[in-house]
Amino acid sequence: MPSGILKEYDNDHRFPILPGSDPLPLERDEQRVGSYGFYCDYQLVEDDVSDTVKDLIVDPGVPKKVFGKRVGWAQFLKNQYLLRKQ
Repeated sequence: MPSGILKEYDNDHRFPILPGSDPLPLERDEQRVGSYGFYCDYQLVEDDVSDTVKDLIVDPGVPKKVFGKRVGWAQFLKNQYLLRKQ
């Protein structure tokens, strides 16, 4: 999808792009789980957790603190190659 279309979709549907380390179906990639992501300093209310989390994620006014280090370009390209080779 061209980036202009994605940006337009993002603006129209509040589709945030968030940092995270979802593992890929590659050998030893499960070791990356939780190594990169974000968190918000916010007190959740027990009876409305899912709606509150959703609101926190889509609200651009809520600061999201990033932790960890994302995969570099070389590793990203290697992973993409390995995924397509399978």
